[in-house]
Amino acid sequence: MQRLSSYTLNRYARFSGALLFALTSALYAADEPFALEATDDTFLSSEHTGKPAGRGEKDELQLYGRTDHTFYRALVKFDLRQAPPGFRSAILRLTCWNSHWTETKVGLLRAYPLTSAWNEANASWDQATGASNWKRPGGDWSPQGLAATRMYGPFGGEIKRAIDLDLSAAARMWQANPAQNHGVALMLEKGCLAELRFRSKQYNDASARPRLLLYYRGTPPKDFGWLEGKDCPPCEPYDPDAPAVTLARLPGELKLNEPFEFKLGSTGGKPPHAFGPAGALPPGLSLAADGTIKGKPSRAGTFIFGASCAGSDGKRTTEWLRWSVTDPNAPPPKRPDPPAVPAAKSAAPAGEDAPKTPAAAKTEAKSPAVEEEED
Repeated sequence: MQRLSSYTLNRYARFSGALLFALTSALYAADEPFALEATDDTFLSSEHTGKPAGRGEKDELQLYGRTDHTFYRALVKFDLRQAPPGFRSAILRLTCWNSHWTETKVGLLRAYPLTSAWNEANASWDQATGASNWKRPGGDWSPQGLAATRMYGPFGGEIKRAIDLDLSAAARMWQANPAQNHGVALMLEKGCLAELRFRSKQYNDASARPRLLLYYRGTPPKDFGWLEGKDCPPCEPYDPDAPAVTLARLPGELKLNEPFEFKLGSTGGKPPHAFGPAGALPPGLSLAADGTIKGKPSRAGTFIFGASCAGSDGKRTTEWLRWSVTDPNAPPPKRPDPPAVPAAKSAAPAGEDAPKTPAAAKTEAKSPAVEEEED
């Protein structure tokens, strides 16, 4: 039998790889994305610390809003080495199966890139892995957001909602640099008291688990509720040695040329505390040293600004806020219906049965920022 030269074998290998990529890219067109399932997912809460508190085995991810830094957050990670390169869009698809929010407001579900290694078997409020802790309690992430999606309250009940976040830029970076891929932290805004429960990778229905949908030939319809990273307010990891900014609630709607007043609180650190602006406030508003924001907004629009709080020892933290000022005399904007995003194929094994819903809200108000489907 004739022996092939190493040159011939290398040429054959390169040709085979190129052919496989071409066939894979042709298979997954815009209407049938390549679906990655999460390799790790869990949720963190300040009430549970230490290795026994790891919640990666549960078949749900809980996000609870709070007025301080202790709000529940979820962690999700995907292995992009399992996917062919060259995708145009990467959409994180989450399935919310139970929710509760009584306020008539707009809130944000936000995604931030994690910066430390973790695993679902051990991750808790203080621990990242079985051998190491987080640098900051509650997780380590980069303050600049990757993406966000709007939520319109009130809502509640056991209505299945598909919630998407555009992670295209981050996914391309993770595939090019796998060592930097630690996944994302998902969280609500501080002061948003919503409760959201998502299916995790342990849920028995694979179609409801967290998935990263990769589009190769086209792009999915853009959801009008999506926000890019530049429009997502930064969020700094919690520093136990610095004062923490607290919000009793999300502020009410700001209206053009109408008086407005809102008070920020603070805890921890070394008192007395002093507030100061970090970035420009909405025109017409000012921030006093005691944390009071007041004035008459003089320009309509959406504004991202920071409120910095320093202790007497100089340690400080900054709470970044995203406020909208509306003109009561302007015509109301038309909200389009959310586009239908086709389901993706997934071949992951089944997991455990889901627990029954807690006694949350009984109302079933529809949120236009997400797709809904009755179970």
